[in-house]
Amino acid sequence: MANRVVIPAALERDVIDVKLRADQCFDVALVGISSLATIWADTLNALSCRHDLQLLTLLPLKALLPTNKLVTAASRFCPRCYESDEAMGREKYDRLLWTIDAVKACPVHEVSLVEGGRTADRSGLLAFFAPGVCRSTGKSLAACAAVTASPLDVDGARRIASLLDESVFIGEHAPESVGVRAFLDYAVASLFDGNSARFAAHLGVGKSQVHGWQHGHSRPSLPRLVQIAQACDCGISDILLGNRSILRAVPAEHFGAPELAPKRRAGASSPREELLASLQRAVECGSVATMREAAARLDVSEKYLRKLAPDICSRIVERGAQLRKLASRARRDALAQAYLEEHSGLRGRGIYPSRRKVVAGMKAKCAISYRFPDLQRAQREAMRVAPVSKCPASVGTGVQ
Repeated sequence: MANRVVIPAALERDVIDVKLRADQCFDVALVGISSLATIWADTLNALSCRHDLQLLTLLPLKALLPTNKLVTAASRFCPRCYESDEAMGREKYDRLLWTIDAVKACPVHEVSLVEGGRTADRSGLLAFFAPGVCRSTGKSLAACAAVTASPLDVDGARRIASLLDESVFIGEHAPESVGVRAFLDYAVASLFDGNSARFAAHLGVGKSQVHGWQHGHSRPSLPRLVQIAQACDCGISDILLGNRSILRAVPAEHFGAPELAPKRRAGASSPREELLASLQRAVECGSVATMREAAARLDVSEKYLRKLAPDICSRIVERGAQLRKLASRARRDALAQAYLEEHSGLRGRGIYPSRRKVVAGMKAKCAISYRFPDLQRAQREAMRVAPVSKCPASVGTGVQ
């Protein structure tokens, strides 16, 4: 029904491929701040006769915050949340808070979010997947190790979670940049005797940045809003609305400036011979499988690495391609084995092993991600190994 009714209602069929549309249903594009999220929200509102589904996305934040780098590019999750879903007997689902780049921890379980890359087969599109299931192994992500987060990250996540809850109500009452300017003027006057330079030094930012915020030339990003809220001991909504609440100058050592830009790579300053030796050792021991891993190991860019050792880089690329082929073959073999076992089980019980019944039985026993062509290949192989005669008299009753 999704491919035949919902997706055509949202997007024109010639705009985007069906498989990619299906994958976007589970991507951050559906709940983000882009025009695609707006289209999905409007379409689902129309089909379900509702008017509030856009409140389940990040669209309410679009009028309140700068949208640059608001949504994370990585797939992140809290293992403890998935574990709680399994314990409660409900289907695992992704939390909206995880899609915000400034959130580094789970505010409920106080553990750091775990990054799970959206890996894809370079020869095709991303495989269809379900929340809480590893896309490469099919295992539950609730079993992943969780690391206790720092109190600062937990506090920031809780403040952002409160902003998400309140953004629905404050959107129309917080005109762009006016509330922030009013709050900053009040905070500078009440906490720092009207000296904006002292306020900038307290935050650990430049005076020109605070000057731009106060005069409406720029707006603070979400990480900066979290930092201001922690420095003044207030809510982010108070900053956006310009509330004259009771403020307190929190000591600078109790909050930290977020790293908005990545640090410059320092590996290029090392001697070329040392870099080449380190790269050679990493390749020989098999600890790097991609150019990205090799560049991260040496703390250099991929472009610099290709100029440094083009021959070694070619070997890394070839080895990575071989590893991906082996992993893809292993996934297909695992799918074929699981399909054959379920196929044979249904056949042994006198039930015709249609693809729908086999897939339903497989999903009940294990979570294996697959592409439809791989499923067709597994079905043909199962029919070859354990053939079934499909007679008219035995279609509904069993196997002849």
